[in-house]
Amino acid sequence: MFHMEEDSKIQCECGSTQYGYYADQGLCFVCFKCGRFATDGFDPFAEELFKQNPMILLNLIAKGHLKPLSRDEDYR
Repeated sequence: MFHMEEDSKIQCECGSTQYGYYADQGLCFVCFKCGRFATDGFDPFAEELFKQNPMILLNLIAKGHLKPLSRDEDYR
């Protein structure tokens, strides 16, 4: 489980910030400084694809399929 700060971000291991995104029941947090990411709630096959090719996540964000998290929405 993720501990979200204000504006739906989490602290990254590198000291920077991981920004949160969602699609359906899946959540992901991406650090644009070091490239680390964390996912939760996606199909295990999709999570394995993200691990093998992290650019998939960036493409999904760029095309609007993963939307930025907002503290005002309920993701359960």
